[in-house]
Amino acid sequence: MKPVLKTLLIFILTSTIYSQQKSYDIAFSTCLNKAVSKADFKNKYVVLDFWQTWCAPCIASFGETNELLKKYASSDIMFANITNEENKIDRIKMIFEINPFDGYQLIDDNNYVYNQFKVKAFPIVFILGKNGDILWEGDPAGLNEDLIFIKTGVKPTININTSLVKNEDYTLKIHDSNSEIIDSSIIKSDDTHYFINYNSASLHTILTRLLSISKKRIISTDSNSNMFGIDISSKFPKETYNLDKINDIIVKKLQSKYKFSIDTISQNEDGFLVKLIDAKQLKKWESNRYSSAFAKNKISLNGSTVYKAFLEYEQFDDNFYQIDELPNTISKKTFDFVLHKNKAKLESNIEKHYGLKLVKKNIAIKKLKLVFNEKITSKYNPTEKLEKLRELYIKDYNPKNSMGDWVFTAGGQEVLLKLFEDNEGKIDGKMVVDESIMKLKNIILTGNKMSFSASDFNLEIWFLNENTAKGHESNKMFFDLKKRE
Repeated sequence: MKPVLKTLLIFILTSTIYSQQKSYDIAFSTCLNKAVSKADFKNKYVVLDFWQTWCAPCIASFGETNELLKKYASSDIMFANITNEENKIDRIKMIFEINPFDGYQLIDDNNYVYNQFKVKAFPIVFILGKNGDILWEGDPAGLNEDLIFIKTGVKPTININTSLVKNEDYTLKIHDSNSEIIDSSIIKSDDTHYFINYNSASLHTILTRLLSISKKRIISTDSNSNMFGIDISSKFPKETYNLDKINDIIVKKLQSKYKFSIDTISQNEDGFLVKLIDAKQLKKWESNRYSSAFAKNKISLNGSTVYKAFLEYEQFDDNFYQIDELPNTISKKTFDFVLHKNKAKLESNIEKHYGLKLVKKNIAIKKLKLVFNEKITSKYNPTEKLEKLRELYIKDYNPKNSMGDWVFTAGGQEVLLKLFEDNEGKIDGKMVVDESIMKLKNIILTGNKMSFSASDFNLEIWFLNENTAKGHESNKMFFDLKKRE
């Protein structure tokens, strides 16, 4: 289910070739928050963000766009977002209440604008010229002052203090996110620069990636330190900085902004020592092409050191792992690993294929302690937001012949099912996954099995008794389904 949820909440942007000479018409039907007409967009540069209520990355980008909007308040640039979900006005208003968007909140109820731009994937934003032509299109994460100046020639009219660090070498911006935690990150490079971006990622998640450490090795003096999202955008020249140096700079800026220090401590834990017993066998898997994939039963890590491979594995396992001393010919090399989540298979396979052996013992584990000088506060309240979602859900959907609310956890997220029988005895329902409220289709209940479809996937739920059930997809992933009393 985890890959399915990611598919539901994070769509991969697909590119479409547009004629740069074509003029596009912003003929929206309604603006929710301001008095504006189609004519007001004429002879203006327009930053137009297409979004959907189910698209968490879309909603997460509102805060970043608001920061840009403030800087261009008295310029020839207008900022707007637009959705075609005219039948979800209550939900749209609630989302804007929780995740404010200060630009024009447009509704395209007849799909006129959507059809012109041929939008099929989200998130996506366009910069339009004064004649309505497309100057740029891409992910909102790529939208910044430099890009706007290159495409429009317009500079910011107001200098806003948003924890922006600039010098002759690099640009780094860090601020609180206005949306729920989605732990999204993009690390990429071109011929001359590294681009390190985090979108509504928790502080602990960011530190695990910057410092190559698992979350269970991070402890904090502030229980709120992992309860809010952070947005980071940066650009570093390759000529001056490598990734290790960049990570160090970002960590120091995080410490300065959120006022915490990092202490290294050692605690004894039951775990496994990873010992090298056959270097020749391990070297057969040497590789420098990095990629990763996570399935229910195993983790695939290509181009990873032994140390990083088991730190990644530690995220999905209850145990701690420590690498025994390795020779230099091995410690800095990268390899392709497939690590099974079943402990017996893991032990057998790494010894047979990689020449590594697990030795169970009590080991001294290095941990990082975040010591905060001040208590962290965040505008975003995830508990309050979840309750508002559920209030709206019940308001929109509270049938008389209810079969109850059912919940299960997949990919670290709670999934809520609400089922009922209609007047014809057919089963109907809805599903809530984070920001998304989805209509269930093709619901069939026979004996001890229920199956349904939602969006682009199918799911089977096997009822074990009145209050619990198991579900699986074709990838053989199982979930505990419990009835909410």
